[in-house]
Amino acid sequence: MIAVVASGLWLFICMTKDKYKFKSIVPCLLSVGIFAVLSTFLRTLDNGLSFVEAFFKQLQFVLVIFYACIGVYYMKWKSRVLPMLMWLCIAVYAYFGFKTLIAYQTMPGISRLIVRSSDDSMEFVKMGIGGYGLVYTMVFMISVALYVSLYEKKMIKKICLLLFAIEGGILVVQSGYFIANIMLIFSLLAFILQVYRKKSIKSVIVMFIPIVIFLFVAYNFILQFQNEIIKLVQGSLYEVKVHEILASLNGQEVEGKLEGRSIVYQKTFFNFLDYPILGAYAYGNGNMIGGHSTLFDLFGWFGLTSFAFYIVLKKVFRDLFYLCQDKGFYILIVILFFMNGTLNTIAAAHGVIIFLAIPGAVAYVNQQNNKYLI
Repeated sequence: MIAVVASGLWLFICMTKDKYKFKSIVPCLLSVGIFAVLSTFLRTLDNGLSFVEAFFKQLQFVLVIFYACIGVYYMKWKSRVLPMLMWLCIAVYAYFGFKTLIAYQTMPGISRLIVRSSDDSMEFVKMGIGGYGLVYTMVFMISVALYVSLYEKKMIKKICLLLFAIEGGILVVQSGYFIANIMLIFSLLAFILQVYRKKSIKSVIVMFIPIVIFLFVAYNFILQFQNEIIKLVQGSLYEVKVHEILASLNGQEVEGKLEGRSIVYQKTFFNFLDYPILGAYAYGNGNMIGGHSTLFDLFGWFGLTSFAFYIVLKKVFRDLFYLCQDKGFYILIVILFFMNGTLNTIAAAHGVIIFLAIPGAVAYVNQQNNKYLI
């Protein structure tokens, strides 16, 4: 509710303060409005909910694309404001990340409990302990901290950024979220390569060749030492997932979370083929879809009407491309976004971090390089 009120206040201030600048993002805002109204209406057809109840069921994702519109506005007209948002996000994540790390020492896997147990979730949240949203967006914040540290001129700030990245890395590893750890490894590899490469489009493409080689070597290493790996993760939060991955690499049939996730993807795909225009919600089958892939689920839920989201997404990533001098960082963020969105759920926190904090990091680096900002 606070996010809705704050968003409405921001809209009112922008409309009254500078109408010309505000008009430039009206098409994006219309896309958000059309998507919000139409998708909410389709939900009411399936769940028997009132319009208000259905709207709040998907409020988090509506906020994500609304934050994308705000990001477009600031990248176009007020990019000097964005670095403040980046530093604010770093401070907030450092604080709540630290509190969550402390909780992990006595309650391992508590971030999963916050997501799955609604009765206990509120109590843990009041204690400042983060769940799924904190862990997965922390991967993006680690990338931000490492990227900015490459260009930061003040040593004290550079040290603080690196310490924050270390804190975030420990948090992600201890969280038990396997895909978040894969994203973290990818981010660290990209950072290491960024340190040594030249800033050109050609080198951005070449930088991924060592990553492919690393994955090939890692694949053979895992097969060679799989027994030792099983012993290493025994009793940890990753034990089940590692057993499933090793079974897949050995060509065995897997029964578990990985198989369940693939079944969910298949259901979403076939529901989209059955209801391509308005989606499954319009025909009472929306509850058959959902879980682990927001970008795919949108098509299953709302059919082609979900293109309103992709219109906004195209706009924000296009503006970020022109703002970002380091195309390697831009490509990394796009890959991480689609990895997260296709393999997991996008939460409201993703909107703040991806569409405000990340452009803030880009704008801050531009300031460090003495590039003119609006």
